[in-house]
Amino acid sequence: SLHVLDVSGNYFRGAIPVTFLDNIPSSVNMEIDLSRNALTGTVPKTLGRFDVLNAYLNDNLFNGVDSRLCDKTRWNNGAVGKFGCDGLLCPAGSWSRGGGMQRKETEPCEVCRHSEYYGASECDEDTSGGVGNVDRGIGMFVTFSLVLALEFLL
Repeated sequence: SLHVLDVSGNYFRGAIPVTFLDNIPSSVNMEIDLSRNALTGTVPKTLGRFDVLNAYLNDNLFNGVDSRLCDKTRWNNGAVGKFGCDGLLCPAGSWSRGGGMQRKETEPCEVCRHSEYYGASECDEDTSGGVGNVDRGIGMFVTFSLVLALEFLL
């Protein structure tokens, strides 16, 4: 059974489907890395079926996190239990050296007025956008959706 899924840096676009990882038993301790893509929308509540999950979602174009996910005390090695939503993704208007989330006391989500999306891992106050490592200027976007790619992988 799948335990680790790393599709980081692949320029996937669109929302995470509500059926994402549906075929993986909820008892599996999952690690997913969807960072550095161009994923949009809200991180879906359907991921909440996993009791233990390490999710790397930083540097995308998310505009929210379903609040029910912020109560998952065993997610991200306990960071969500300790820091709430910040343990999953820093909110818009902030950033963290901890990979766009607060992992420990010394890496809090800090104010970044140019960070317009959740999960920024960089803050450059001299530029607009604040989407971290997502480069909107690269024209090499993968032409198939995240759903099709994951169906192929699984």
